[in-house]
Amino acid sequence: MKIAFNTQKVIDAIMGREVLPLYNGFEHTRAAKKINLSEFVRMVQAPRIGKKDNTCPAITPFDADGKTKDIAQISLYYCLPLDHDHDNLTVTGIRATYDHYNMAYLAFTTSSHQQPGRGNRWKVLIPFSEPIGSSLWLEIAKGATLMTGTDLAQARAQQIFYAPNKLAPDAPYEFIIHVDRPFIDPAEFHPFITDCLTAYAKDQAAKQSQAEAAIPKPRALNGYDGDIIQKINQAYRMDEVLQGAGYILKGKKYLSPNSESGDPGVIILNRDGKETVYSHHGQADPLSNLNHNGHALDVLDALTGLRYGGDLSRAIRELAPQVDPEGQKQRQREYAEQRSTATADFSEFKTNDGQVQDFSLSLFSMSGESKKMEEKMLNDVHVMGRIAIMGQFTLIFAQYNVGKTLMAIYFMIEAINAGLINAADVFYINADDTYKGFVHKLKIAEKWGFHMLAPGHGPEGKEFKADQLPVYLKMMIDSGTAHSSIIILDTAKKFTDLMSKNKSSEFNEHIRQFISHGGTVIALAHVNKHRDENKKVIYEGTSDLVSDCDCAYTLDTVTEDSNNFKTIKFENIKCRGDVAHEAFYKYNAASELPYYQRLDSVTPIDDDERRESENKHRLEIQLRKNQLMVGAIMDCINDGITKKTDLIKEASERSGISKPKISKALEDHTGPEVSKNQFWFIEVGEHNVKNYRLNYGANRETGVGSKNRKTEETENGERGVLCL
Repeated sequence: MKIAFNTQKVIDAIMGREVLPLYNGFEHTRAAKKINLSEFVRMVQAPRIGKKDNTCPAITPFDADGKTKDIAQISLYYCLPLDHDHDNLTVTGIRATYDHYNMAYLAFTTSSHQQPGRGNRWKVLIPFSEPIGSSLWLEIAKGATLMTGTDLAQARAQQIFYAPNKLAPDAPYEFIIHVDRPFIDPAEFHPFITDCLTAYAKDQAAKQSQAEAAIPKPRALNGYDGDIIQKINQAYRMDEVLQGAGYILKGKKYLSPNSESGDPGVIILNRDGKETVYSHHGQADPLSNLNHNGHALDVLDALTGLRYGGDLSRAIRELAPQVDPEGQKQRQREYAEQRSTATADFSEFKTNDGQVQDFSLSLFSMSGESKKMEEKMLNDVHVMGRIAIMGQFTLIFAQYNVGKTLMAIYFMIEAINAGLINAADVFYINADDTYKGFVHKLKIAEKWGFHMLAPGHGPEGKEFKADQLPVYLKMMIDSGTAHSSIIILDTAKKFTDLMSKNKSSEFNEHIRQFISHGGTVIALAHVNKHRDENKKVIYEGTSDLVSDCDCAYTLDTVTEDSNNFKTIKFENIKCRGDVAHEAFYKYNAASELPYYQRLDSVTPIDDDERRESENKHRLEIQLRKNQLMVGAIMDCINDGITKKTDLIKEASERSGISKPKISKALEDHTGPEVSKNQFWFIEVGEHNVKNYRLNYGANRETGVGSKNRKTEETENGERGVLCL
């Protein structure tokens, strides 16, 4: 056993290496600079003070300019961070864990240390005398977490760790600095490294034993010939199947392309000449034992999960012609013959002597089963105001920033508060948001008790993958958890190609199966950039999505007032059941408003307020359409041209707009109320001559410019023109 004792010259060289990339926040993708160990020691001694947010500096244990998984795998690692988040160790406990190895290390408490309900939390950093590659580092890091009971997430190849930080100047903070001890070389047989690799080897051996003991996944043939399944299994090699799906061979195991840890966990086994695969990765891996009740998978199972979204029937249907083209033709002929015969040879339709019994469709009658089915039937519970019904597939189409996400969350909270739904049954999949936006909404979900999911996020080994949604739905159906579950997809385009008829139809089929087992799906989607001839929004994508759903709505802005309150309208374009034809809401859309306050501002609008809002919206559209004509008419009136005939003629000449259009605009905006975009009134003079006069404040209210800046008063002084 070789243990290096470093000279002062070696120590100075190690302390001075600028190999620790420092990022100005978690979301930053490029390192701001690289620091050395001496600088890090000073950060431990004088930690940053403030909230642990995106401005909190983050560091990687590997030397690189970026921190993606691909970059991490080809970089050199100069230290090993360990996260004591759950063991509640004191200073004495940290020393008892590391001091006996007589090695250099630093330990400091984290931001959440001794915060309410958190206990003692430490970060330990073990610097290396020499760097190592990612493969050896992963084995040491994984072994260290197993040996010390620390957080496994810190052992991921690309995982960052935060620089020392205190929430407040008086927050509890402790640290240990031992850079006066030998720096270990991970490539040498130091006791700490030996113990880490031993723990890793034991874990790998246990996983190998688990894989070897795993029973192959049982399969119901469902009418398929076992011979064709055998031919499929024999036609493909498991290693080629894995490599074709992006799995990477590392030693004797394969690494899933969905793995965040970088630790290979897929094992190929050979049993009596039959290849099977067993995956220790999390549920993000389609082959994971967690997705298959702990079973190993044969080649067909692997192909089904990797290429066909878990659809065994589709896999056999598409693979059979490739491995047995002649046999497939024969099977298709036999199937056609069976379909064409009027006396299907089903044993349940035969008597004991083999004769076909009298046949009637009454054999399939469900009469007498209503009570049993009624017990499983969902009542017409409205889960989004009167927009969506439990047990249906509902679509909501809207432009960006209209408020579809806001309203979906609002409706869920309202339904939870009313006791209509169970918060634990709600799964909001936020697939179209920034990291910051997701965190804000996650806090809201935590407050109200419903689930918030996002692609690429989840507990260690259980990151949610959008492309695996059909698999997840099938698993919920098979396990009986689909019933009463409510899934919100935000947005639909993250889960299927809305412009593809085939993919949309396939997506709809998965949703319909989920709905048929008592689930509820609400999908948010976008609209086209252009509106129809009636100025209404047009939903994006093919017609298949709307054709196959139960209810569909468009969501559009009606108006936005000077106080930043936006009025929006849900308009039904397809319905099955007792849902609203239209519904109106308003909320504070001020950009600087925190999201939770915007959520609190959502208010349903009654009929009177709705009519007022619609009328205001109509007037605004009318004014935008007539604005040039209104300006020309105002200029003429200001210039003393007030008789109707003269006014129309002059305004037409000045604006270049036809007289009929000028006449219509003159009529549209005549009246006493500027608030209703009525900018002038008719004054009857001598000989019944009608002259047009501007209402007081007309220019100021409309913002329409006037080339003449003058004020005119009527004889009694009560009306006049206030020009800008």
